[in-house]
Amino acid sequence: MDIEQLLKEMSVFEKIMQCTQLISSFYRGTKVEDNAANAIGPYTQLGLKQEDIYLAGSVNFLSDETGAMLPASELRRIQKECMERSPHHIPTLFVQDVIHGYVTIYPIPLAMAATFNPDLMERCAAMAAKEASMNGVDMALGPMVDLARDARWGRVAEGFGEDPFLGAAMAKASVYGYQGRQDKKAKISYEHVGSCMKHFAGYGAPEAGRDYNLVDMSELTFRSFYLPNYQAAIEAGVSAAMSAFHAFDGIPVTGNKKILKTLLRDELHFEGVVMSDYAACTELITQGVAENEEEAAYLSLEATCDIEMMTTVYAQSVPVLLKQGKIKMSQLDDACRRVLTVKERLGLFIDPYRQCDEQKAKTLFLCPKHRELAKEAAEESAVLLKNDGILPLPKQGKKVALIGPLASNPRILGTWRCGGQEKDSVTMLQGLQEKIGANNVVYARGCDIDYRGTDEREIPLAVQKAKEADVVILCLGEDEDDSGESASKTNLTLPDIQKKLYRAVLAVNPNIVLCVFNGRPLVLTEENETARAILDCFFPGSECGHAIADLLFGDANPSGKLPMSFPRNVGQCPLYYNHVNTGRPRSDEYHRCWNQSAYIDSPNTPLYPFGYGLSYTKFAYGPLRLSKKVLQQGKADSLTVSCDITNIGPCDGKETAQLYLRDLVGSVVRPVRELKGFQKVFLRKGETKTVSFEIQEDLLAFVASDFQKRAEPGRFRVWIGSSSDVIDGDEFVLNKE
Repeated sequence: MDIEQLLKEMSVFEKIMQCTQLISSFYRGTKVEDNAANAIGPYTQLGLKQEDIYLAGSVNFLSDETGAMLPASELRRIQKECMERSPHHIPTLFVQDVIHGYVTIYPIPLAMAATFNPDLMERCAAMAAKEASMNGVDMALGPMVDLARDARWGRVAEGFGEDPFLGAAMAKASVYGYQGRQDKKAKISYEHVGSCMKHFAGYGAPEAGRDYNLVDMSELTFRSFYLPNYQAAIEAGVSAAMSAFHAFDGIPVTGNKKILKTLLRDELHFEGVVMSDYAACTELITQGVAENEEEAAYLSLEATCDIEMMTTVYAQSVPVLLKQGKIKMSQLDDACRRVLTVKERLGLFIDPYRQCDEQKAKTLFLCPKHRELAKEAAEESAVLLKNDGILPLPKQGKKVALIGPLASNPRILGTWRCGGQEKDSVTMLQGLQEKIGANNVVYARGCDIDYRGTDEREIPLAVQKAKEADVVILCLGEDEDDSGESASKTNLTLPDIQKKLYRAVLAVNPNIVLCVFNGRPLVLTEENETARAILDCFFPGSECGHAIADLLFGDANPSGKLPMSFPRNVGQCPLYYNHVNTGRPRSDEYHRCWNQSAYIDSPNTPLYPFGYGLSYTKFAYGPLRLSKKVLQQGKADSLTVSCDITNIGPCDGKETAQLYLRDLVGSVVRPVRELKGFQKVFLRKGETKTVSFEIQEDLLAFVASDFQKRAEPGRFRVWIGSSSDVIDGDEFVLNKE
């Protein structure tokens, strides 16, 4: 396709409409005038004629009124109509929030980060891409790569946690999975989809953890911790970026030229498409930086936002701005060119339907191979938080009571479940009955999952079932829609009604195995003191029941590690392991400390730290070995740090060895430790393996006060351990050139 020639032939309005994204309901019999109210953002009059919609460059929300994904035949029909009615027969781009699966749903991204397994992440994203592409989707609006340190923010469920090293690895793996591994400008195969990273930039740090709220942080903090995930996605060749809703440095990102143009495009060399989030262009008016739609259009286009999602400030105002000379035709051409270029990269000009085959799609959805991969991910993402020896459970000789609002509830897919249907979810009850037989499992719901629930009428039956059982598996936590977008919280404990159920069951049977379902770190302080075992399942996806049953009964061994610190109480939030020391660090976590950076009513430390996770076996770490103690700066020098890990427990298992470093003296304060490497190793009972990490100068680099990244000579401390609270380490020196 000769894009430059096409641009010369297109009218101004055609170019503007290529920069406009609408939702699919417009193309399914809903007239424009009947659909003028914005479904998510503020009310807006779109001001389009019915025939204009077929010129839109992209179409989003590819689902019907029930939430089911539109079949490939429907997307094919819409594409055909758009092609026929477009003066230059330009195909539209179908985009969808494919976040953790398309129809076969794997665990939420936060849980995928708990696997510490980028290869598994890549395979899962590739599975989702294949299902989506076969059904007609061209671009996934994922991954979400926003670093998050505050569990109050509901969208932590969609990201990879609090650490930039882990987050960058998972971000890159996700993009590779969606798009395939190829050159940044190479064609994306029909078995893959384009990938859109979101939300640029810093969206994961809203004040008070409240969604859409102001983000206010130093540039040093932003560049040190929040930027690496986006950089990793760009390095992997991500096709698109979505601007964030919030104001950053006082200017909403969608209209923030410094963020989108100067940083994203000029500094990071991102050449792909930038699209707004839903109605974000119009929200510039609500946020108070634009007087009207004309100003909103000017700010957005000036910032190089190429596509506005579900508003039409470009369509209404760009012709006026061009006539007034406030924007140049070259700016509109640049935006349109980027939209057309991503369509060319996806092969839409050669085949506007790509695969888009309904019958083939049905053979992929929830096929045995895809279910098996979703089950593998669910097993590997679960984190064993506590176990006094009660797990794994024996498959015979014990009567099991399965209790709780999530015990037989299919709502375990998680937020942004795309085309996943609850009817296709394997519940905990189904999984346990298949594992040990229906006669060996008694079930009681106990209470409703709703955090506002007060109905205690089902608790007595649950108590009776618990009395009769040898062991109780309690399934508690959040509803799948109580984490995610617009799901911020000020209370991170289990809902009051679930607490009452828990205490009532505990009073008659102390043999409680607590399975927690959640999209964020929860406060489990009480449960940690009283339950015999706690397994954090997150939201595991379509194969929940099978995966968790295998874990509980020992056919799989937990190996997940926490990607976010779990607080003791919500007052500790935001909470993260890679903090800096103050001049008065706390010296005693369990007693009141005067003149130290401490709470008077709580330790500073989390209940469970980043990187933490138990196994049914036990791993012993040997002493660190450094190949040398001095690293020469500027000499392409390296040293190796290694240690032996031995499985000294009763069964085979996987362990994630984590490398942490600390720059002991820097020109700016440095974190007390930072993750700089990890390896997941499988060890048979009694087996010993050596894990080794190579340390070069670039691994020691950090963002200095001039915002340049470099390593500084001096002393460094290094650890290898099973979590971020590893104690024993060693030191080496980076010498000056």
